[in-house]
Amino acid sequence: MVESTPDLVRGKVIECPMLNRIKEMNWVTGGSPDHCDVFCSKAIRNLNQRFNLNFIKRMCTGDASCEYVIGPDNES
Repeated sequence: MVESTPDLVRGKVIECPMLNRIKEMNWVTGGSPDHCDVFCSKAIRNLNQRFNLNFIKRMCTGDASCEYVIGPDNES
């Protein structure tokens, strides 16, 4: 976790088990952002429907780390 307030979390991930498995199996990483987004976003929404997840950086698209923000869903 990089920063947190009662309504916001900014996080950074430097190691990803999903991406590691994809690389071990020599799969193309192009589809992994979609898989990760669905898995992580659904997990956040199931924990609290008033919050959502937004990725800022993603390792599977070439960034050195994944960075994300969990905060209030402005559409709820």
